[in-house]
Amino acid sequence: PTYTIVNEYLGGRLPLFHFDMYRLGGEDELFDIGWEDYLERGGVCAVEWSENVPEAMENAISVTIFRLDEDTRKIASKEGNSLLILAFETSAKAVSVALHDGGVLLAESYQNTGLTHSQTLMSMAQDLLKNCRKSVQDVTAVAVAAGPGSFTGVRIGVAAAKGFGWGAQIPVYGVSTLESMARSLGICDGLVCACMDARRSQVYNALFRVTEGEITRVCPDRAIGLDELAPELLAQNEPVFLVGDGARLCYNTLLEQVPNLRLMPEHRLHQRASGVALAAAAAIARGESGDGNELTPNYLRLSQAERERLARETKTQ
Repeated sequence: PTYTIVNEYLGGRLPLFHFDMYRLGGEDELFDIGWEDYLERGGVCAVEWSENVPEAMENAISVTIFRLDEDTRKIASKEGNSLLILAFETSAKAVSVALHDGGVLLAESYQNTGLTHSQTLMSMAQDLLKNCRKSVQDVTAVAVAAGPGSFTGVRIGVAAAKGFGWGAQIPVYGVSTLESMARSLGICDGLVCACMDARRSQVYNALFRVTEGEITRVCPDRAIGLDELAPELLAQNEPVFLVGDGARLCYNTLLEQVPNLRLMPEHRLHQRASGVALAAAAAIARGESGDGNELTPNYLRLSQAERERLARETKTQ
């Protein structure tokens, strides 16, 4: 139970001391309960919620338990905070792949040449792993921008991530494309408006508040008309940082109505796999499962073909 800070199990080959740090406010409280004494007793200290006492976890072995499906778990164990995430971003015209290891962006490959993602994605991933001297077996989780975005692009990315995850028997994390854009932008403080061109005078959009590097979602992912978005942004009374492949559309269309808009430069504007990796790392820290069986694309609205089919059916009726 989380109200019990430490339980002792002394019947095995080694003593086991199980700590639950959920209710601890910091390292000072940990040392008050005799942490150093436990370390010197020659047993194993197993610590849940270790992120609450990071300074005490230096040189510890990090163990992550992933839920692959209802009946299957995978345990990843590495020294320090190493957790190698392979991330895919295919939600728009550009394609990118990134490797993220224990809070460090090891490498990222980005291509915006107009080639189809089915031609480029997996070869980019293969080259990235090779150049970093990593193998498929080294990857502990795979992440993908699961939408919103291009219907075809999102499908390619999700299919690739699920196939990679199932083949390697590792967890698969589908993250919001819009959240990943806000994370890859990396501003210290302010309101981030992530937007993608959804056609028909709409954008896929979400707002995020960034405070000292911490991101808080302001609204859910949505498809919204530009005329609806304008008064919402104007009411913020502060600079609004636009990011995403729909940022220029919003900026050019709404700037006269919303003078507090700020358009990010090209190299920080587009969707990137590094942001996908950061969003997945945050999901892992929250204890989310990464169940590839449950991962489906999030399109936010019906495709044109589906809309036309429904219109024909309604007309027939």
